[in-house]
Amino acid sequence: MGWHMKPLEECTVYYKGYVHDRNIEDVAVELALQQDCDAVKVSELLASLEGHFAFVVLQRDSTLLAVDWARSIPLLFTFRKNRWNIADNGGDLRSVAGLSLSDVNLDQAQVMAMAGFTLADNTLYKNVWSVRPGHFVILHSGTESSTATHYGRFEPWRVDNSLSDEQWQESAKEQLLGLMQRTASTANGRQILLPLSAGLDSRLIASGLKAVGYDNVACFSYGLEGNYEADAARRIAKHLGYPWHFLSSTPRLFRQRRNATTYQSFLSYADALTAVPTEQDATTISELRSKPWVNNDAIIINGQSGDFITGGHVPDILANMPVTSSQKDREDKIFDATVKKHFGLWQSLRTSDRLGMIRELLFDEVRQADAPMHEAALCYSLYEYSEFANRQIKYVVQGQRAYDYYGFQWQLPLWEPDMIRFWQSVPLHLKLGQKLYRDSLLDMNWGGVWQGFPVRSWITPQWIRPLRTVAKVISAPGGKNFWHKMERRFFAYHMDVLTNYGVCSWLEVATGKRDHRNAISWLCKDYLFKHGLDFDGSPLR
Repeated sequence: MGWHMKPLEECTVYYKGYVHDRNIEDVAVELALQQDCDAVKVSELLASLEGHFAFVVLQRDSTLLAVDWARSIPLLFTFRKNRWNIADNGGDLRSVAGLSLSDVNLDQAQVMAMAGFTLADNTLYKNVWSVRPGHFVILHSGTESSTATHYGRFEPWRVDNSLSDEQWQESAKEQLLGLMQRTASTANGRQILLPLSAGLDSRLIASGLKAVGYDNVACFSYGLEGNYEADAARRIAKHLGYPWHFLSSTPRLFRQRRNATTYQSFLSYADALTAVPTEQDATTISELRSKPWVNNDAIIINGQSGDFITGGHVPDILANMPVTSSQKDREDKIFDATVKKHFGLWQSLRTSDRLGMIRELLFDEVRQADAPMHEAALCYSLYEYSEFANRQIKYVVQGQRAYDYYGFQWQLPLWEPDMIRFWQSVPLHLKLGQKLYRDSLLDMNWGGVWQGFPVRSWITPQWIRPLRTVAKVISAPGGKNFWHKMERRFFAYHMDVLTNYGVCSWLEVATGKRDHRNAISWLCKDYLFKHGLDFDGSPLR
């Protein structure tokens, strides 16, 4: 969906996405003409682009696949029956390549069951690969030979210590303003639909558009009625003078929408075989086209993933690693932090065998990126790189697939290459707690929605609060961990603002034998089932 074809004299080029300040078709043609040249020229062309895109160049003897720095548009490939099979989604690839349960990569299935995503360029199936972010791959016709080259990569160990804190803040403000000006220019007057929450990132997009004078904006929020995220979004939009709309959901309504044939087709399309499809706002997006306030040519712009790129995910335990620490100690702490954050969809799956396999895969991927394995002061950057290459790219960014499927164009400003290059170079003390990001936003105070604009949080729905309080008091003798287990088992289903728990029933969660982490645990269980696998990644009997 959204692909364009351009036949040339000796090849055919397919392209999708957008680039700033250039016509993407012209770029596609230039890339096709460069394919026979050395990798340096192809790399230089791709590295010069700002935007999000994917290209496929078909020639007689080879095929070139290229994706942007964030792999916002996935490309999958596998060699079957003496030919290459290529697709931008797992549903199509499974069909054309004839993939079955016997082709499942059971190691990656186990990883998926624990985290909701695969590791490195692996997919859920053996010998099926995904083009890595910031890479292009050349497939040689009639042979299983392929060559992958990276032209741009998130490398948070490339820190620039030459600027003062004051200079960094001025630079950050210039960077953010330039980003919003470029975003507005590319939108070119079309209606911008902005999913708005209480967080920093969507507020940055909303206030930044106001700061650069872009008025054709409609904000919307979704989820449970009365949730604090929507309340904050309503107040922000009102202060900025933008219309705001709320799209209500409940677990039951989520399940009804999800069971629709068209939505199940979307889930097949959104499956890149590297992560559970992102359903955070997908059922909401499926309803947008029916709304009278949505223009036919509207473009959706969200705030993914400013919290990560600006340092919000750096674990405290990695922030002040002693210089005298051994490499093993550093790797232990990196691995422990990674497992704690990302590999706990089902607590019972954290076995020594699985963790040993994951550790090997994680550090092998980091080594391949030429990361500084021996520098204590930069060990946090290894954690950042791993999260970028796996959870962020494979799960978070793939939320864009809902926009594609339901016919919306989109931009992803905070994952622009220029933003990646900038924030990877910021020193750690300015990334921790997103200090530079927060200070810059507060200082600019775009639209007056940063200073003196408090955001309160509360539990939704209101009826569950007294029940939860009583249960918390009763559970107190069992300690904090016991209470959190009880909360996940009995209350999280109804408190999930996004209503994604609707993939299953409350009774299934409340009476389940295993301790789950959140709604994604159940979405992952459903996803694996569709691939013939049990919740733990093993083949169904």
